[in-house]
Amino acid sequence: MNKETQITLRLLVCGYLVYLAYSICRTQLSGSSGVPDVFAYGAAAVMALSGIGFAVHHLRQYFRDRKSAAQDTIIEDDDTLK
Repeated sequence: MNKETQITLRLLVCGYLVYLAYSICRTQLSGSSGVPDVFAYGAAAVMALSGIGFAVHHLRQYFRDRKSAAQDTIIEDDDTLK
């Protein structure tokens, strides 16, 4: 699996975590949930922050790897010219 596919799937999972957090908040606000507000909003906050944190981490890693691969390609091209 190439890097672009990996980052796409990871970002989809992160987006899903954020969506689940939104869904918990929406259900809690509608009043159809029997869970206390503190627990529901706490769980939603943890899920949303986890999704956002993982997304930022994976994007940084992806761009760092991409930059490193581009530099390696430049070095290899210079070596082949000699």
